[in-house]
Amino acid sequence: MSRLRVRQGLLTLLGIALLAVAGFNFLDPVGSAEAAGLQFASLTGLNEYRAVYTGMFGGLGVGALIAARNPENLLLGDMVALAVVGEAIARMSSIAIDGYPGPTTILLLASELTPLAVLLARPSQPAVDQVSVGVAPA
Repeated sequence: MSRLRVRQGLLTLLGIALLAVAGFNFLDPVGSAEAAGLQFASLTGLNEYRAVYTGMFGGLGVGALIAARNPENLLLGDMVALAVVGEAIARMSSIAIDGYPGPTTILLLASELTPLAVLLARPSQPAVDQVSVGVAPA
């Protein structure tokens, strides 16, 4: 199985997982927030939570599925994976700065690091002479 096929599969799984998280957060924002140790002080907080946890995760999920269907566009898959890995980096920074909040954090951190597999499965770029550069043959 080629690295491209492995990457397609990983991006598909990532897209489905992100859309599932977005859907759960949309349908039960209070329950999902409580599971993460969060509470809403106002409707503005609830609105912000839905915007980030539904909108961003949903958008990244759609992006991952589009990248899986267009495997030759390596940059799109890389950007989706890096966005999720960026969450892990921010989470690790928070642990270093603010302290360790509890075991749920490790589960979230592990799930946010899984898109590293998408980056590791990235095929090498084709050589320049293998890429069509828009020059008509002589």
